[in-house]
Amino acid sequence: MRWKTTIKIVKIFSVLLLPLSLLALPAFASPLVKVEIFNNSYYESLTVLKPGNENWIKMTGGSEFVVPSIKMVYNGINTTQYTKDDKTVKITTYGIQENQDYVVNYPFTGHPMYYQEDTVTAEIAGASDLANKTAYIYLVKTYPTQLKNALASAVDGDTQPLKSLLSDAVQEKSTTLDANGNATVSFGTLDPGDYVVVALLNKSTEANITFVSATAFEVLEHKSSLDVSNVTRTSTSEGSVNGTFTIIGGSSTAKYTYIVALISKSAYSVEFRLESGGTKATTNLKANNATLVSSFKIGGSGLNKVNSTTVYNWIKNAFPPNSASLEKYTKTGNTYEISSLPVGGLPDGEYYLNVAAWNVSNSSQRVVAFSQAIVKITTTTTFEVTPTSISKEINAGGSASVIITISNTGNYELRNVELSASGDVAGWISFNQSQIQSIPASGSKSVTVTISVPSGASGTHTGKIIVSSENGGSKEIPVEVKVIVVTGGGFAVGPPIFTAPFSNAFVVSKYLPKPGLYEIPVPENYVKQTNILSFDLKFTKSIYVDCRVSKVTTPPKEVPKPNIDLYQMNEIIILKFGTREKVHPQEAYIGFRVKKSWVDSRGYEPKDVAMFRWNGKEWTELETSYIKSDNNFYYYKAHTKEFSLFAIGAKIKPPVVKPTPTPTPTPTPTPTPTPTPTPTPTPTPTPVVTTPAPTPTPKPWWKIPGFEAVIAVAALIIIALWRRR
Repeated sequence: MRWKTTIKIVKIFSVLLLPLSLLALPAFASPLVKVEIFNNSYYESLTVLKPGNENWIKMTGGSEFVVPSIKMVYNGINTTQYTKDDKTVKITTYGIQENQDYVVNYPFTGHPMYYQEDTVTAEIAGASDLANKTAYIYLVKTYPTQLKNALASAVDGDTQPLKSLLSDAVQEKSTTLDANGNATVSFGTLDPGDYVVVALLNKSTEANITFVSATAFEVLEHKSSLDVSNVTRTSTSEGSVNGTFTIIGGSSTAKYTYIVALISKSAYSVEFRLESGGTKATTNLKANNATLVSSFKIGGSGLNKVNSTTVYNWIKNAFPPNSASLEKYTKTGNTYEISSLPVGGLPDGEYYLNVAAWNVSNSSQRVVAFSQAIVKITTTTTFEVTPTSISKEINAGGSASVIITISNTGNYELRNVELSASGDVAGWISFNQSQIQSIPASGSKSVTVTISVPSGASGTHTGKIIVSSENGGSKEIPVEVKVIVVTGGGFAVGPPIFTAPFSNAFVVSKYLPKPGLYEIPVPENYVKQTNILSFDLKFTKSIYVDCRVSKVTTPPKEVPKPNIDLYQMNEIIILKFGTREKVHPQEAYIGFRVKKSWVDSRGYEPKDVAMFRWNGKEWTELETSYIKSDNNFYYYKAHTKEFSLFAIGAKIKPPVVKPTPTPTPTPTPTPTPTPTPTPTPTPTPTPVVTTPAPTPTPKPWWKIPGFEAVIAVAALIIIALWRRR
């Protein structure tokens, strides 16, 4: 391929890769691609370090938006050498096989947008290989075409335009990377515009330059607000999103193009795939299989048409119709009313609503305002339960069963139905099925309810059975149980099942058909109220058990509170099914959870949490294992051989007393004595009040600071490699 054609390729790929701003370019200390330019008396090089899980530039400050899960794939040619004028240009890649997928995964879930009053900070998250290296940081305010031309010249054997661009940086800093290869650089507040941050291991004026990483960001002209409501509908074929997007400080007489994109959270991912056989006709870039570049035409419209229409078409083609809804409208005024964005055909769930505004008179086609919100779509239905009330007379120590029928009377499936009990009888009630995933329209499901009355009970007891669903509301069934006490024959009334007052009590029944360790999961609606997750029980023979658990409000008078930082207390008893007979497993484990916010706010580590049991004389710590965590909870399992009162919490650590250092006396010179300095007392630490961080505002994938720069690693490789064809 002639070099002039290669320059065209450079321009095409740079226009594609740069206008929306760059994602961070990652690196390890080993190279990914190296461009060498030399002749008999001259040598210089440009090296890009290898992508990995470390060594990205992460921008912080500003308003962070959620970006989709991003996967970059390059598949094509991989190395070449050619002569341009009196110089030889050699391009070498490391670890990239020709015509095999090379994959880079973007590690962050968010990226910031900035406004003029925001402080812009770049965090270099480097590999330990770069420890104690000096990094040279350049902040360049540039248009995509300038950077495109500089890169085009560099791979064509002339690095001077790139070096000139860096020498014109609005800020230039140097910093020493710490032992982990990390550093933080602040740029203060900036004027609106497009910026690129470049981190090098050399000064830009040196002959051999190594790129550690690069990223780009945008300082917007205007803030914006987005007020939007969740969508509640009675049919999946109907509904629309309603809201208002306002450009704060925008002109009421200016003309703006607005794009509104509603994208399902479950579909919020993008795979950018760049493939090339080494010729113009065989080079394509796709996003989720939607063609972005074919035969070097963007969206089929040519390079000079990269604007809001192009972005709209990209989104439309990249996401399937059953996961996204779009609209684009150009109007005069800085307020846009969203009133007709349809959601018919979209499944229920949570969606990202992305709204961006272009100023039509802005020739650079920059986004001037952007907001993102989460919209939940719910299709409601109706249901009925029978019987509508339960009244039973049951002998003390006996039980009775009732069948509850849940009928879906609407025209849409009833989802995530849960059954629970409350009131005096809550601990007496068990269900053969406490959770139903779905009930189709006009369908029904039946659940058997067993009411087991303790032998020591008497009188009339009341409560409720609660049937709740995700999209149909809830129903309550009043329950009244009159306990018949059998007298005579030396009948003895036994002690109550629970010894401590409780706010909630439940029973989970399970048949264990043979000796062995069985896990008995606790239904989710019980977990929500007790934080007890499961029981692992081992018996020496088959048995049918009732696992009864309560959330204790206060311990009995004779039981002291444990000397721990208490999270909660539970009472757990294992009984032979339908009786008051306690049974003792050979081995047992209790699964439980603790809110992360409780642990973290008190300064504990997850391993500091344990379960304790009252053995009748004192509280003893159980062998407790930390299992895992998620966004909200830490999960544990504790080993026990007996069941009674349990406490969950952290052992109270004695405060660490920091000794006051003895000041070193100042030598007294002669003849004039110097006063002995008074030691400065150690200040008393001020308690830290944790202010919840504001919920990050997500950002649309089309304005991710430049998905393109991660692809730029691959683009840099192929720019000159087409020459070999």
